[in-house]
Amino acid sequence: MAARWSLVAAILCLGYSGTADARVDPAPVRSMPKAGQATPFAPTLTPSLSGSAVEGVILTADSLAAAFQSLADYHTRTGHPTVVRTLTTIRADDPRSNDLAQAIRSFLTRARTLWGTEWVVLAGDHESIPLRMVRVNFSETEEIATDAYYADLDGTWDANGDGIFGEVADSLDMEPDLLVGRIPVDNATEAAQQLAKFLRYRRAPPVAPLSKHLLLAEVLFPRDWTPGQLVQVDGAIQAESIRAHLPACSPPDRYYENQSRYPGSLPLTKPAALAALSRGYAVVQAIGHGSRSQIAMGTDRITLADLSTLSSGDSAALWIASNCASAAVDFDCFAEALLRKPFGGAIAYVGATRDAWPGVSEDVAETVTRLVVPTQGAGVPLGFAIDAARRALLPQATGETPQRWGYFETILLGDPMLRVWRCEPATLTVTAPASVALGAGGFSVTVESGGAPVESALVVAVKAGEDYRAVQTDAAGVAWVPFVPASAGPFSLTVSAPDAIAFEDSIAVTPAAASHFAFASLEDDDAVHGDGDGTVDAGEAFGFAGNLTNSGVGASGDPITIEVEALTGDLVVEQPTADIAGLAPGASIPIPASLRIVASALPNTTRLGRVRLIARDGSRADTTVVGIGIAAASLLPSASTLADDTPGDGDGMPESGETASWSWRIANAGSGAARGVTLRARTPAAGVTLLDSVAAVIDLDPGASAPATLPIRFALSSSVPGRLFDLHIEDGRGHSWVFPVSRTLLPAPPTGLHVNGSTENGIELGWSASPPAGLLGYHVYRALDDGSPLGLVTSAPTRAIPLYQDTGLGLLTRYRYAVSAVDSSGNEGALSSSVIASTTPPGVAGWPAEMGQPTSSNICLGDLDGDGKPELVVGSDYLYAFHADGTELRDGDANPVSTGIFSTLLHSIASSPAIADLDLDGTPEIIAASWNDSLVAVFRPDGTLLPGWPKKGAAPFWSSPAIGDIDNDGQLEVVIGSNASRLYAWHADGTEVRDGDANPATDGVLFVPSGTVISSPAIADLDGDQTKEIVFGTSAGRVYAIHPDGPLPGWPFVASGLFSSSPAIGNIVPAPGLEIAMASSNDSLYVLTAAGARAAQWPRPVELTPGNGRTNSPVLAPLRLQLGDSTLQIIIAGADGSLRVFEPDGTVTAGFAALTVDAPTEASPAVADLNGDGAAEILIGAEDRRVYAFGADAASVSGFPIEIGAEARSTPAVWDLDGDGAAEIALAGWDRKIHVWRYPGVFSPLSAPWPMWRHDNWHTGLAAFPILTHADPPPAPGAGPAPPARPWLSQNRPNPFNPSTVIGFGVAGPERADVRLRVYDVSGRLVSTLVSRRFDPGYHEVRWDGRADRGGALASGVYLLRAEIGPATFSRKLALIR
Repeated sequence: MAARWSLVAAILCLGYSGTADARVDPAPVRSMPKAGQATPFAPTLTPSLSGSAVEGVILTADSLAAAFQSLADYHTRTGHPTVVRTLTTIRADDPRSNDLAQAIRSFLTRARTLWGTEWVVLAGDHESIPLRMVRVNFSETEEIATDAYYADLDGTWDANGDGIFGEVADSLDMEPDLLVGRIPVDNATEAAQQLAKFLRYRRAPPVAPLSKHLLLAEVLFPRDWTPGQLVQVDGAIQAESIRAHLPACSPPDRYYENQSRYPGSLPLTKPAALAALSRGYAVVQAIGHGSRSQIAMGTDRITLADLSTLSSGDSAALWIASNCASAAVDFDCFAEALLRKPFGGAIAYVGATRDAWPGVSEDVAETVTRLVVPTQGAGVPLGFAIDAARRALLPQATGETPQRWGYFETILLGDPMLRVWRCEPATLTVTAPASVALGAGGFSVTVESGGAPVESALVVAVKAGEDYRAVQTDAAGVAWVPFVPASAGPFSLTVSAPDAIAFEDSIAVTPAAASHFAFASLEDDDAVHGDGDGTVDAGEAFGFAGNLTNSGVGASGDPITIEVEALTGDLVVEQPTADIAGLAPGASIPIPASLRIVASALPNTTRLGRVRLIARDGSRADTTVVGIGIAAASLLPSASTLADDTPGDGDGMPESGETASWSWRIANAGSGAARGVTLRARTPAAGVTLLDSVAAVIDLDPGASAPATLPIRFALSSSVPGRLFDLHIEDGRGHSWVFPVSRTLLPAPPTGLHVNGSTENGIELGWSASPPAGLLGYHVYRALDDGSPLGLVTSAPTRAIPLYQDTGLGLLTRYRYAVSAVDSSGNEGALSSSVIASTTPPGVAGWPAEMGQPTSSNICLGDLDGDGKPELVVGSDYLYAFHADGTELRDGDANPVSTGIFSTLLHSIASSPAIADLDLDGTPEIIAASWNDSLVAVFRPDGTLLPGWPKKGAAPFWSSPAIGDIDNDGQLEVVIGSNASRLYAWHADGTEVRDGDANPATDGVLFVPSGTVISSPAIADLDGDQTKEIVFGTSAGRVYAIHPDGPLPGWPFVASGLFSSSPAIGNIVPAPGLEIAMASSNDSLYVLTAAGARAAQWPRPVELTPGNGRTNSPVLAPLRLQLGDSTLQIIIAGADGSLRVFEPDGTVTAGFAALTVDAPTEASPAVADLNGDGAAEILIGAEDRRVYAFGADAASVSGFPIEIGAEARSTPAVWDLDGDGAAEIALAGWDRKIHVWRYPGVFSPLSAPWPMWRHDNWHTGLAAFPILTHADPPPAPGAGPAPPARPWLSQNRPNPFNPSTVIGFGVAGPERADVRLRVYDVSGRLVSTLVSRRFDPGYHEVRWDGRADRGGALASGVYLLRAEIGPATFSRKLALIR
């Protein structure tokens, strides 16, 4: 390790005193050339052994490089030579990398070794610069996003080759080698804002906030602590410990939840914290609970919405967060919101990417604070402090411990070289000459502060492309800068010292009194002597392009001699001199092309050579030093083919008595071109005779591969078990690579190829590791999933890690992949089995959202807040509700650590919530049932319970509630099945519909069936008597259809097996009336008539035997509606992974007879048109963690499957959630997350026949029912419910319709209102005015028969309903099918 690491270790071991002796100084001053020799800062594109050292590297996307160059320039001017390198350069520099993270780490490893790099800025969010996911198994198995992967550069972090990084079994070194910080910006605008804020912070910070620190601390445990209650863990204790280490010049403001125990502190509340933050501070310590999108403030929390309105002027603080996940930068997180504020907010953020452990986060916070803002003396740069904090955890971080967890999750968001102002900064007084004459050889600088000399101030003079000098002042504050510029013009002078504002100035270089030579626009040129590709390759000859200018005021002598001198041993000057004519003042002349230099043939090593160019005219000589970036090829056998059939047995294995021909493909994994490549077989083993030992290969550019033109031929006179001969790969520039080759056994094809994950433009593959003996790496093959042949993706074998990240792919595109193993002889084994993968729809910002436990509860959609956009409601450990943007509807658990919990009344919800306006007040309610406490509850959107609720059942609820008016009283009822052989029904006020078990002691029992009711009931008018029936199945093999007063005639239907599936009702058979589709565990799918009999040709066989007693449920959808065919098909997923679609007569729809997904499924499908082409798609989740989608023709849909973190056991919900016109797909997964993706295209509700579980948000299971509705049907005349709280318009029912449809609307009180309902065709022409008059407050409906005002029947099509109800306007789409 370098000396600076020893110094950091000393700070940790001995304690940091804050004195000058203990301070970690800036990086050591680089050794400078002798006086009179100019040395510009001229690093090569990629790391090299010689030339300019590079202390800092900024890695960023190509589009952000220009913005971040200003940060690199600032660091370079202040004495820390820094470069910006793009991801394109990095990926091209390592064609063998398995993924981008590995390529970045490989680049940084070589930068550390060859450039001497000490720190790196990852300039981009996680989408562009990935974090590495590592696995920790403390308390639970957790995948932690970390940047520590880029700090500890030893090993691969996957020593056991299983494709899982950071395991204890991977034996990580964990000693940081680089300081790492991340600036998480997404675009050039954000980058420019952040860099401007950084420069203002360093150059002109607001002074008042720098003398203040802010400590915010809450009681951590118990979480719902109230004053007077016993405190288990108090964040104020940590805050007080930090307070003891703060400098006297910056006393803290303290806000504690347990304020009464700490005299002088103030009560911690959200308003108080926001008010304090608006005043501005140097450092903010936040100690308490947190999550990705918020941090706790006692009983309240500060959210992202609060940050958007928070203003602290231009005071940007260092935030040190001791809380959970507020720096989860792989999501849109709290820390990013602070950092991205153009003014104020945070200048840097130290926090955790996942849940934090209190003791560990406390240690990290105290270490960072102690070093960054010490009691006395200057603090260290932030990166040093993070390094020290990680090192402090190391003794206990080698096993599965909270310290290992904390080591990985601790992250610095900000510049690692940022020194935080600990108090008001000092001002430097710098005395320097106003100008420096060409040829002066240097100048003197004096630095003072407050009238006293400043020792060890860093003085940096830079003239781009000409000279770069960094020196320190002596005890008298004086420094001599041996500065040797090449031309007149300005140069920058920067003087910096800890705890002082840097002095920045521009000084002029003035012409000399006589002639003065300057080399302008000078660069290496391989066009004359080399291959002209613009890159100097190892072994190539080159000259120079550019001009020599006389920048003096006098004429030069004649002739002028230009001389080249090599300063590094990897360059040989073959033609060192050239003469040109004398130059008048200001005149220029091109550099002669006769100068010739050769880069030495050193393979595999990209480097920077240096030459000195001297211009002499007899009276003076001027010089400049030029860096020459030398690219180097790195050749290796990429694949090979051996033929032993002439003569031989053709088995591909050379044996005694056979003659074989061995053909190779050679890859260039280096940065330079290889010209004139030749293969030579040499040093054969005993028993091997070389017949044709030479083969040629075409020239190879970096990253390319090509086959040899001829094979190597050899004969065996005896069996040779090992090495056959050495393969020499040589190029025309003197490079040679030697590979011992053998052919005893081809590498076995890799097994277990699978998709680790997909994004909108990338796919990551994983597979089981091949045996390591002789393994060189893997080849990856790819083709479009259209029958195209597989093509090689990797020009050179990847490293021997069983994963590959394929990037730059098309959106929503399906590909087929296979992989092969390659050994060090170039022997490539057979291809693995192939796998199909697709790039996915893009994820929606704000998602995924996390839940407390895995769930198979299904998402229900409904507009709960009246903004016209549906909310998402689902069950897990509690009831969750989210807005479309991923923010929670309400904080139902008063806990900022969690997000989305709507209520904690119900525990463990396997049932799926419904949404309906039960009390007909115009505002919908959430109806949910629980497993653990057997409760059914009805919640208003504000979290309060409707009067009369909750209700207690006799057993857990798996069945989902269904909503409908089952007793024709104009009011809505809640119906749900129970695991206690009960069907319950309650009115909206919580009273039971009837005493169905004749037991006054029970509440809500409507009917006592034979068997338990796991099935979710459906509600529909089966017999056409204007009264709705309830249809459900039981574990006793029965399907019931009942009125509130008992079963319909002909029911129940009885069959063997369980009827745990939920019924789907619709006009299935082409005849008047409704039918019921129902699945049984006897592996049969039934269609039943309204009279309780089997429909003709039914049942049909489907593999439905469940492992958990819960059979998948069918859905109904007209898959050929875009063709004018409204016939309903029956769609069901089998327990064996089959997906079956049946016609009404029981035949299987074309294409679906053998369609399967790759794993069993417990889910039911959703059906919706994703892309707006008029044809519906079928979406289904499976046990292999994937969501699949198929078209009506059974073809796989582009963009699928989508992979999540665990089994997909719920039904997707498909709708335009955010109102942007495109479909969103929402899914609650077994991975405890709610995922939302956006599918590009035009979404129409009319083309979503079954878009969620149980079809609609009332869970009717009726194919003709409106999807999203609040109150349907309206109350009966004279029922007298309260008017709606706001104007309201329902979706028409049914929709599509023929011949007529009903539209419900509501007028809010207290006054009558004008109502106009008009229907327009797609061209905007008015075709019918349905209503145009005043209505009383209340609910109303109107019927439309699909005819124009003039009486003519309208054609099939989509029509637009425009409604004006008082001041409100609405629109709905109506589909008429003739």
